[in-house]
Amino acid sequence: MKKHRDHIPFFWHELQCVSETPLTLSFAEALEALLHDGLPETDAACRDFSHTLEWPALSDRVRFEVCLRLECAHWYCTELSELAAEDEEWSGSNFLEELLIAYWREGGRRDWLAACFGSTAGERLHSFPSSLGYCLLP
Repeated sequence: MKKHRDHIPFFWHELQCVSETPLTLSFAEALEALLHDGLPETDAACRDFSHTLEWPALSDRVRFEVCLRLECAHWYCTELSELAAEDEEWSGSNFLEELLIAYWREGGRRDWLAACFGSTAGERLHSFPSSLGYCLLP
């Protein structure tokens, strides 16, 4: 896989595999996962996956966060693949780690939420303290 478009089916497949088993999360846990960058355990699971292409055992909360990150990565690659020219080539564990951890934490979550729910939702999540975030969803 070299171009972003080449990664689209990969992220879709992984999302389908990870989300295959129903989750047992409370609404508060799901909302917490959306409003924050994620648990250190989720970063560790993504780091392991980026090196082995196998997911370690995941708690439901971590699995939910992984699903969010995979969906965000799928969206990101889809968006970039629609550009007229993809100059850079991306592959390997560094690409996966960068996308599933660094991009997610540095703005990917906000950008993806803005694309899914409208720019004001992403702006609200970025502008206010996370302790108030639950009051700000449209």
